[in-house]
Amino acid sequence: MLGLLFLLFIHLFESSIAIFLLFIHLFESSIAIFLFFLYHFMREGRVIFWSK
Repeated sequence: MLGLLFLLFIHLFESSIAIFLLFIHLFESSIAIFLFFLYHFMREGRVIFWSK
């Protein structure tokens, strides 16, 4: 029984990892663009803050 539960857990874990990887693959370009704009905005904000 414990072995069956373990196999079920492994199966669910693998499928959730596959869903997570699919999510990352679908959104990695928009995430990269978002992080780039966030970094650029933070850097510009620091420059404006220090110039004040």
